[in-house]
Amino acid sequence: MKDPSGMAIDLAGSAGATIVLRGFRGDMGNYTGAASLASSGSRLLQVYEIGDFEGVVSWAVGLNGASCASVTVGASSLTFQFIASPA
Repeated sequence: MKDPSGMAIDLAGSAGATIVLRGFRGDMGNYTGAASLASSGSRLLQVYEIGDFEGVVSWAVGLNGASCASVTVGASSLTFQFIASPA
């Protein structure tokens, strides 16, 4: 659901996740790119920006099946990797 409207969105895939990032500037938009990005990968299919409000940036993630996330922190980046959940 989109923040703060609660409007439903449709994503590619059969499973999903939400990424919520806090601590951004609240007096301006923090992301100015495309709202929806498609992937050619086998696990991650689509990401969709669902919110950039009061310093909180949120993304919905469309996945091809149940997945576990691994996050790597760099000097100025975050990398999210999704892998298949163990059986």
